[in-house]
Amino acid sequence: MSNTYYVYSLKDPRTKPAQIFYIGKGTGSRATDHIKKVDDTRKGKHIQEILDSGGVLYNTVIPQSIKQKVDDKVNVPNGCVEKAQFGLKLLKDSITLLSEENPEGITNSDCAHYLGLQSNSGGNQQDYLTYSILGLLINEGIIKSVKLGNHRKYIKFEI
Repeated sequence: MSNTYYVYSLKDPRTKPAQIFYIGKGTGSRATDHIKKVDDTRKGKHIQEILDSGGVLYNTVIPQSIKQKVDDKVNVPNGCVEKAQFGLKLLKDSITLLSEENPEGITNSDCAHYLGLQSNSGGNQQDYLTYSILGLLINEGIIKSVKLGNHRKYIKFEI
């Protein structure tokens, strides 16, 4: 498991622009855990108010591993990186859950097919997105890769 910490902020989307109301330090899924289990703290009550009003809790997480390359030809809209990282987090969580429910292991094809992430690259199936996410999960120590004959299976590490 990775011991890399990151700093994240929770934003209230009911204001324009969304206002930060909490800054935290975490590892793993800490940045999204607030939504999964809302507690009875002041922060938790604020989160519940946002969810009850139909809002979506915005979360800003930019891992330090992301190189902020400057190129005058590329415009990166405000919030774009945060959305990508939040989406990546959700994809990683989905693949982790799939691997937990299949202790015998899953294949890259399983991830792409069952999670609706299959590519259609000019008629060629090149499911590089799921390979990339599986690689990140391996690097984070969440799953391991096991070669079984001509196939590779990905298995969740037991805690």
